[in-house]
Amino acid sequence: MNFYHIINPYKVDDSSDAYQEQKMTLESLFEAINYVDDSTTVNIVMKVSQEDFDYFASSYGDDKRVKLLKLKTDSSELQPPFNVVRKLPLLNDLLDLTELSDTIHDEDLIVATNMDICVQPFFYTELKRLNNTGRDIFVVNRRTIPKELIKKDLIDAYISEGDQHIGHDCFVFPYEALKKFDLREHILGIGFVFRPFLLNCILHAKRFDELDNAYLTFHYGDDMLWKNEKFSDYLEHNKQKLIEVYKANFDLIEQARKNSDKKLWIEKFFNFAFLE
Repeated sequence: MNFYHIINPYKVDDSSDAYQEQKMTLESLFEAINYVDDSTTVNIVMKVSQEDFDYFASSYGDDKRVKLLKLKTDSSELQPPFNVVRKLPLLNDLLDLTELSDTIHDEDLIVATNMDICVQPFFYTELKRLNNTGRDIFVVNRRTIPKELIKKDLIDAYISEGDQHIGHDCFVFPYEALKKFDLREHILGIGFVFRPFLLNCILHAKRFDELDNAYLTFHYGDDMLWKNEKFSDYLEHNKQKLIEVYKANFDLIEQARKNSDKKLWIEKFFNFAFLE
């Protein structure tokens, strides 16, 4: 089985919290690769901005485990401009794997996580097992562990019980499904970015599942900086993009509602009046 795990590292000052978060995330990913057997290959797909490409190429350009790709755009190029200009990735750009189309296969599993989501050593091994149970598309919800553990070794994070978190920040699906997804200019790092992604997962799954207490991923603290009022226009943008996806796929949604399993998931996650 082949995994393609998409992340979005970005250059930050090495004294910042974000630098330490990315450092711990990458350490956990490469540690998890060491736990897979010979029948499994894990490719870390780093989608980075054009201005950061050389920086990451100097560290990972020769690493056979890494596929280093450039993002094509960011939120600063969207119109009309936002009140506070920020260069945030767009979901449809992040998940564009056309550059790998010559090597990636329909049955290969794509994993997409936020850059601050760390994984347990048995992460990929467990994803493989879950996929073999018939779950073709699923989301894995993280545990939130104490922020101060970020200054300690990974082993302290691995054994921390943490708290259950209901947000979605880890998606697993076959490449075949990704080619069917309706993804637009949803801005990462802002609320509602993953709801249209989640809707696509439910609509195109043969058997969808949400693992909300699996102890497979974790996050240091829960700052939720995206809730800052000065980014409210970004939040409104993502809401509107969610509505667009919802309306464009309304027939598929109505069809899914006739499936008892999918109906439960749609009613759980998309019972929002502003979608109608």
